[in-house]
Amino acid sequence: IEAASGEVREALVSEATQLRDLTLPLCKGGAFFDKTLADLERTKGDLTQLDTGSQITLRHHVPDEAAARSLDELSLVTKDGTILSSSNRSLVGRRDPRLGELVKKSNEGTPQLRKSEGDPAIEVWCSRTERSYTLGFVGARKIEAILERVGRAHGVTLTPIDPEKAAPVSTREQSVQTMQLKEVEGLSVVATMPRGR
Repeated sequence: IEAASGEVREALVSEATQLRDLTLPLCKGGAFFDKTLADLERTKGDLTQLDTGSQITLRHHVPDEAAARSLDELSLVTKDGTILSSSNRSLVGRRDPRLGELVKKSNEGTPQLRKSEGDPAIEVWCSRTERSYTLGFVGARKIEAILERVGRAHGVTLTPIDPEKAAPVSTREQSVQTMQLKEVEGLSVVATMPRGR
């Protein structure tokens, strides 16, 4: 259990650092981000007013960027949570207030556990505001495969848990160890292993 805990911590911290390093530069500049911010301002936030070429670029650039950076998910979001483009095309045009709140926060680049539905993932965001328009990227990497791989190697079950909820405790049947990853906000992993009889 100790070996598994050490290895999974190392793997998740490495994943979070890499995610931050791949996501943060997306908001620092570049023709696509600068143009989209300018388009937001010019159309007063209504990107349906864009010409066809700009709409096609908007639709394809983010999925291509996600693939190039090996991100499981990448979304371009406004401060009200409107998803302008995403590697998950079914999300485009939807509003996700949680993502809107995220890109308004000041601690960009801080890896955190995504607590919403879907597979557990580490996410990182960045944003930039020009005049009254805020635009941000939210990148994510799923962690299930890492937990599974490390757990299988050590004969341990590794599961992310909400640190606000009570962690499971050891019993006669199984040994339990919980670790909090301070490097990833909100992420705790519980390791369980059957005790030998």
